[in-house]
Amino acid sequence: MSVHPAPVADIRTDFSLLIDGTAATAPSTLEVINPATGQVFARCPAAGRDELDRAVNGARRAFVSRDILTQCVWL
Repeated sequence: MSVHPAPVADIRTDFSLLIDGTAATAPSTLEVINPATGQVFARCPAAGRDELDRAVNGARRAFVSRDILTQCVWL
């Protein structure tokens, strides 16, 4: 069984970050490698510190608002 690398045109690059409910771009990308072939099959966004901070702050806001909603429902 021979393994053939994927042509460059087959590499997926249509990924984005989802931060606080909004699609966001990243400053760079990471190559995703198929461990069976060792070939790159996708490039995905590599979040930096700014993106991470925005994501964490969005998650905290979502958690707080969800917690308030839960408490109101039970009252």
